[in-house]
Amino acid sequence: MIGRDSKRGRVAEIVAAVLVVAMIVAGGVAWNNRRMAAARRPLVIAVKHDADRTNAAGSVWAKLVEQACGCAIEWHDVTPGTAEWQYVYDLYSYGNPPLRNVAEPDVFVNFENVSDRYHTLYMREPDQGDYVDFARYLDRMPNVSAYFRAVPEALDIARETDGTILSIPGDAGVDFSGATEHMFINQTWLDKLGLAVPTTWDALRDVLIAFRDRDPNGNGKADEIPMAIRPTAVNPDPDGEQSKPMPDSWLLMLNGAGIPTQLNEYAGNGGYYVVDGGIRDFARSAELRATMDYLVGLAKEDLLDRNAFTAAYARKRRNQAMTGTGDSGVVSGGAGLGLSLDEYRAQLTGSGLSSDGVALAGVAFARDASAFGDHAGEYRAIAMPARHEGVTVTWDRSNRLRFNLTGVAVRAGTAKLDEALAAVDALFSEPVSLAQYYGDAATITRDGDHAKVTANGDGNGRGRGYGRSFVGWIRPGTVIEGDAERDLHKAAEEPYAAGYAATGNNVMPIPFYAAKDDFNLNSRAMGARGVMDEYLSERIITADFGGDGSWTWDDYADMLGKTRPDGDARIWQARLEEYA
Repeated sequence: MIGRDSKRGRVAEIVAAVLVVAMIVAGGVAWNNRRMAAARRPLVIAVKHDADRTNAAGSVWAKLVEQACGCAIEWHDVTPGTAEWQYVYDLYSYGNPPLRNVAEPDVFVNFENVSDRYHTLYMREPDQGDYVDFARYLDRMPNVSAYFRAVPEALDIARETDGTILSIPGDAGVDFSGATEHMFINQTWLDKLGLAVPTTWDALRDVLIAFRDRDPNGNGKADEIPMAIRPTAVNPDPDGEQSKPMPDSWLLMLNGAGIPTQLNEYAGNGGYYVVDGGIRDFARSAELRATMDYLVGLAKEDLLDRNAFTAAYARKRRNQAMTGTGDSGVVSGGAGLGLSLDEYRAQLTGSGLSSDGVALAGVAFARDASAFGDHAGEYRAIAMPARHEGVTVTWDRSNRLRFNLTGVAVRAGTAKLDEALAAVDALFSEPVSLAQYYGDAATITRDGDHAKVTANGDGNGRGRGYGRSFVGWIRPGTVIEGDAERDLHKAAEEPYAAGYAATGNNVMPIPFYAAKDDFNLNSRAMGARGVMDEYLSERIITADFGGDGSWTWDDYADMLGKTRPDGDARIWQARLEEYA
């Protein structure tokens, strides 16, 4: 005979089981309903751009994408400072917590912390499948496939070492190949003083002395800055320049000693370069030591602005004070001292430093002549002078202006995969690419076998398109008129043909980061760059104050080894071979 309590227990078990089944069914129904709702809604594409650019929604190029896709698209224009900007800061935070009335995007265009090549390399978890692997679908993406065939550098950028393609970069075209920085000289000053463009370091020193002593700007003041140098350590900058590799001016001088730098890559910024497929180290080289000696000599003669080195010197002193020896590596410190980035830029434009409206800088490194503001017409790009006659001069070549590494990515969980792939492929079609880049105001026609673009609009040569922050492909042979930025860059590049020829194929892939399991490799490379800055800064500042410094070359090499062990070169070599 079964007891009453036993019967109650059996009933409770049955009820619980029924409830569990009901919950499973309800959950499955809810999941299915969400899937069905996601399948019914339009494809959602989030596009990040500056507030002064034309919105994607309603634009000519967005309509072309919709036509190519054959689907309805909900465009989200996300600009800095908006509420949605905060939610789209990261792929995961878009729905965590959810933003009211904003659907989770299927496609991300130009988001640093979602579709960026650096982000896909470091922040993803391979087993989570955060991004669609485009490599699996290239046979369904004819524009992207043609792009990769025609521009193998783009495929190098896009492809992870495991063969996956999680984001695709934009390509502004061959006009933007080459360097991000160039050496400029004030040609007006040279003409006034009857001087020739210097071709060796000795001749450069002679020109700088003339700039210092002979009042080339004609205002009767000794306010000329013979050689302006970007500060080696800067306060936080709106562009985030202090937190990523930068082609700082003084290391570019190494190209005059025959070292082919790539200062926009972590390895290159940390002292490595490539020769015949092998990683080499300039951080302990005779060429680096000679470059430093030359710059110290210029500082002693007041031919460059020593304030550009003050913050790095202060950082080293702070490091020594904290540790007693300075052996712990580079630490922060010195911010707010010496030349700020804004002050340096004012030196180039002559603004804020002189009431005379004259140019102040004789020689400086800049992307193009626009860095000199109203005095742009006085400056011309020149090839780096050689350390001495007989040295083969090279030049920094990174193509960082050509390729937009932020790119485009697709969320792996999208219910709109077919539409997403078609939309991404449409971004790289010729009409969409040109309309993105130059905006609705541009006139796009055909010139024989090639497209012809006449840029119109807001006076910057780009209409209100996205310019180099677009995600598309400007094809070789495209005829382009009225693009001021492009024209300025081409003019800056002209003197460097021989330097690029000397550099040849001795370049690192773009971008050349360490793999995720070697995350600290990048940090150590940047730390080594800090050691180089600090050693040179101490020599320049102590020369200014009559001291003899506390670091010898051997001390510097010892600190460099502690910051960046010798074994790092072997790891970078292995990474280079993986990329190859």
